[in-house]
Amino acid sequence: MNKKARRRELIKKNIPLILMSLPALVVLLMFNYMPMFGQILAFQDYNYRDGIFGSPWVGLKNFAYVFASGDIARTIGNTVAYHIANTLLMIVVSVGLAVLLFFVKSKRASRFYQKSIIVPYLLSYVIISYIVYIFLSDDFGLINNFLRNMGMETISWYTTPKYWPFILVGILLWFGAGIKSIYYYGALMNIDEALFEAADLDGASRWWKIRKIMLPGIAPTIGILLILDLGKLLESPFGLFYSVPMDSSALYSVTDVLSTYTYRGLMSADIGTTTALGLMTGVVTTIATLLVNAVVKKIDPESSLL
Repeated sequence: MNKKARRRELIKKNIPLILMSLPALVVLLMFNYMPMFGQILAFQDYNYRDGIFGSPWVGLKNFAYVFASGDIARTIGNTVAYHIANTLLMIVVSVGLAVLLFFVKSKRASRFYQKSIIVPYLLSYVIISYIVYIFLSDDFGLINNFLRNMGMETISWYTTPKYWPFILVGILLWFGAGIKSIYYYGALMNIDEALFEAADLDGASRWWKIRKIMLPGIAPTIGILLILDLGKLLESPFGLFYSVPMDSSALYSVTDVLSTYTYRGLMSADIGTTTALGLMTGVVTTIATLLVNAVVKKIDPESSLL
């Protein structure tokens, strides 16, 4: 049987699977590949009258404008700092939660805890912003009411930048640690039970099991998630950094990240510059993913993606 006949036979055999994957392929094409054509706007002085094909070409001027902007260094610094802090703290918190879940013997209690800790992940950042506002409102916020009752001076949270790095990182951990812990918990459940039985026979403590069995057992999962997270070095959840601080200009010094900066550029119809910024972000993300993967592969080949 020649190659064409084998190919036809393979396609005929997998027609049900091809039809099942077709909607996902269409969505992938429409939302991930077709928009890539719009990247040419990064090299144009785009205007709505002339459109994509008629707008004048400006070469790399949009990129030069991005780097000449006085706010871009601060914005990139905020984005990278929040992402690294969240990634590293997320590993510690989510792995800790997964270990605690693993030692819960009651299946009913374990299912209850698993469902409970992923609830924040099911909320939108708009809802979370109003939950935060209930605590931080200047007039009737729970924290300021408590401070008043204690005879202490209240805090204008939405005009005081110094508190927000801790608030935002805390929300990121509260939002994502639960779902990440489920990933690690699944990896823990795949560790050979005989290792724990042997450790029990030798009188090993729980701390010894964590260090010698559990952490090495989930190291590949940690490595893969670390690559995926650090690869998105210049990405940040727009909903969090826009909605939760209520887009307060007084907080831009610590809450402004690339996603919110790009949004404000789009609102001012600066299409070329914002496209250039998005293209730069995509390139940096790709390079960062490959670099982190190379480092992880050097340390532990089984934990890398490629």
